[in-house]
Amino acid sequence: MKGKTKIDTDYLSVLSNLKITPKEAKKLQSDLQKTIDFIRNLQQLPSNSKKSKEKAKNNFFQDDEENPLCFTYKDLEKNSRKFRNGVFVVEKII
Repeated sequence: MKGKTKIDTDYLSVLSNLKITPKEAKKLQSDLQKTIDFIRNLQQLPSNSKKSKEKAKNNFFQDDEENPLCFTYKDLEKNSRKFRNGVFVVEKII
């Protein structure tokens, strides 16, 4: 099910508030196309096993319940390069 997906890098630039050069736009389109192709490939994999169905179960919880899947801020700080005021600090990646 591979096929080209139209990726509007100008629109992505506006949404992300990043200035993207034509060279960066071309690389971004290529990278995003690879990601889309990878996801399409994943969608083709069989997922009939009991284990995969258990992982896909409803993982919602009530507001007053503790989220067993959630990391603490200490966990996040410990495992990140830059973490400040409760958020990740990242460099421009394009």
